[in-house]
Amino acid sequence: MDDAPQDEAIGRAGEPRARLLRGIARGALAGLVLGGLTGLVSLWLGRCRPRPPLPDIAAVPVFQLTDQNGESFGSAQLSGHPWIAGFVFSRCTAACPLITMRMASLQRRLRDRSIRLVSFTVDPVHDSPAVLRAYGERAGADFSRWSFLTGPPERIRTLVTRGFLLTMASGDVDAGEGAVVHDERLVLVDQRGHIRGYYGDDADSTARLARDARRLAN
Repeated sequence: MDDAPQDEAIGRAGEPRARLLRGIARGALAGLVLGGLTGLVSLWLGRCRPRPPLPDIAAVPVFQLTDQNGESFGSAQLSGHPWIAGFVFSRCTAACPLITMRMASLQRRLRDRSIRLVSFTVDPVHDSPAVLRAYGERAGADFSRWSFLTGPPERIRTLVTRGFLLTMASGDVDAGEGAVVHDERLVLVDQRGHIRGYYGDDADSTARLARDARRLAN
């Protein structure tokens, strides 16, 4: 018996199923390609979408203090530079070493030398220029871009609380650790002396601070 007609009939019967499978395969492939293209377009649009501007919180009042070299230093020397402020005192053994470590980390990460760093003492009676210079040297400070400032106690207090809008409650430091209560956040200030952000002590906040400082510098 000739099986050819039977085979031909079977072949014709299988064609619709084969066409269906090919159609499904082509549809799945097209879906994958389209999905990939959509993802790439979304990524491109996300990168190209302008980021919202940093908030303009307040202007830091004009100030003049004394740096680690015993020289006058203040708003005039920082004008035209984005800068990062931190608040410490040399006898602090709790939060201040961590704040200074964050500032040292930012000094390493921010290669744009137009970005400055400023550490203000909240214990100016004890922290003379010489004490602050030794403190900065231990932290590996590059004094050409990282300054340590001291000055009259009431001027420091007013600048911290009314200028930077931060907490500061000082007492007798010799009475024990924590006698000087101060804010542990770092502050980003722009070229005009305006506060553009406050940043906590976690790694994500420090990374965001570095990114925002670069934005201001550019």
